[in-house]
Amino acid sequence: MESNVSSSLNVTSAPTHFPQLNTTGDINATVKPFSVFDGCEGQVEGILFDLTLQCINFFIGIPANLLVLAVLIRNRKEPSTSDMFLGCLAFMDFYFSAMPPSPLH
Repeated sequence: MESNVSSSLNVTSAPTHFPQLNTTGDINATVKPFSVFDGCEGQVEGILFDLTLQCINFFIGIPANLLVLAVLIRNRKEPSTSDMFLGCLAFMDFYFSAMPPSPLH
């Protein structure tokens, strides 16, 4: 029982060559390390303003959030949902404040 149905799997054709787009083989590029301040080389005031705010957050935020956590731990007789929210918020803000102020983070 032979059938005269031709299958598309048996068809052979010449391979198609696509032009290569976006070839970078001839480009000599140096890799620059990532910095959040890329493009701000001419705006030193902005970098100093950012670092000043990070330092203020570092020196005021850590003691303030530790104080909030200490008060919540001391008064944990009947914790409410707002106490849980404040505790999580104070912990996450403490974590954010504990990151050292540096231009490389």
